[in-house]
Amino acid sequence: MAVYLKQSTFTTKDAQRPAVAPLTGGALAKRSRVAAVMRAQDKVTSLGRRVIGSVSLAGQASWSVPGSNPDAASQTHPLADEARVVHRLRCDVTPGCFLRLNLVYVPSGQTQIEVSAGTDYDAAGAGGNVRVDVTWYNRDGGSIATTHALATLASPRQYAAATEQPWVDVRSATALFVTPDEVVEADDLATWTEHVHAEITVSHVGGVRMVDCSVEEHTRTVVREVDDAADLWTSHMFADVEPDGDAPALPYPMERLVDSTPDGDPRGGSWHTMDVAAAQRLRLGPQLIGWSAWNESTADVTDDEIPEVTTSSATFVRLVDAVAGDYDADGPGWTLGGYARGLAENHPYWSTPNGSIPVLVAVYGACEASSAAGRVRVQASDSSWVDVEITSRTFGWWLGYGHLRCGVAPGDPSTVQAFYRMVSGSNGLRVRSLGVYRVGRFAPAEI
Repeated sequence: MAVYLKQSTFTTKDAQRPAVAPLTGGALAKRSRVAAVMRAQDKVTSLGRRVIGSVSLAGQASWSVPGSNPDAASQTHPLADEARVVHRLRCDVTPGCFLRLNLVYVPSGQTQIEVSAGTDYDAAGAGGNVRVDVTWYNRDGGSIATTHALATLASPRQYAAATEQPWVDVRSATALFVTPDEVVEADDLATWTEHVHAEITVSHVGGVRMVDCSVEEHTRTVVREVDDAADLWTSHMFADVEPDGDAPALPYPMERLVDSTPDGDPRGGSWHTMDVAAAQRLRLGPQLIGWSAWNESTADVTDDEIPEVTTSSATFVRLVDAVAGDYDADGPGWTLGGYARGLAENHPYWSTPNGSIPVLVAVYGACEASSAAGRVRVQASDSSWVDVEITSRTFGWWLGYGHLRCGVAPGDPSTVQAFYRMVSGSNGLRVRSLGVYRVGRFAPAEI
């Protein structure tokens, strides 16, 4: 019979730390003092607070949802129940974590209902919600699709118009947890709290006027089976309920966790603690760049999907503005600072501001023809880039792994640009979303 071990971190607001008072300077050195701190440390769970991705107003000057009369002969406002996709994300999830949605918005506008297609639309009321659809994939190839929605308040103004100065009427909302449905039993939790990746779609439903939306990790529960292989043990579980809860006084463990570890003490000691940190660093990192083709000012209220950018050019054009040309450090783009580099990469031999970080580039795109192939390039210098190849007519996630140039210190100059072009075939290459994550050595979570 399988033996499971569970730790809930639902009420843990901050990562717990052991008290270090016994190690205060000036005291007589004693092994027992160190052992006490180490036993406390053994109860700390590896927790995540990563921001998976975000999408924002990005300085646009006008709302796609107008402040006019919705009783009209054409569709001028969103339909009340229709979802309009604004961003897509793909990421690996830290073991023991699920997702949380944070939203900043101004009160929502009016919606319409279709009375006669193309000729008559009536008001359907003000309001809306931001919807998050997530497909969760586990390492065994299973998947679960879930939907969560966060409601937004309606504007009280005539025709639910936005204020002339929207920054004086900004609201916020948070959905505590976005989790796979019906994940309650220990065996299910064990399946969905280890080596899971998520594909996320963020949509507006109704008259939403979103300023900023972020999806972040939030700790909840971690479950392991005692007989799991060592490489699946990616978090510690030592105390009941919370990491700082009571736990039996155990001798300082020195053995590394192996498959033959007996039931009852799966901790593995300080060596395994370091193994956990090293293993998570290889596949779990922050999002460095996030981009969506959605644009609040130009998006039409009839769009049910991100209005993708498209090119049929055989030479590279910039993703953000379709300008043809080569990499230009003075052109528009993003920045990668030295803060993204690991401790082992901070060596004194760097005499110029040129560092390097390993990244995973995820592109949501497709080709317009089945026999065509396209390429998306994320480039950080004249000699540093990562390419992602796209070879299907069906929209999906395409991945590329490599290293990008960054600064040595956070203030060092850094410009990263994204380009795309056709490689073979006719028609065009279509791109809707892009993300760049810092990883140590990429391996898909489902493998």
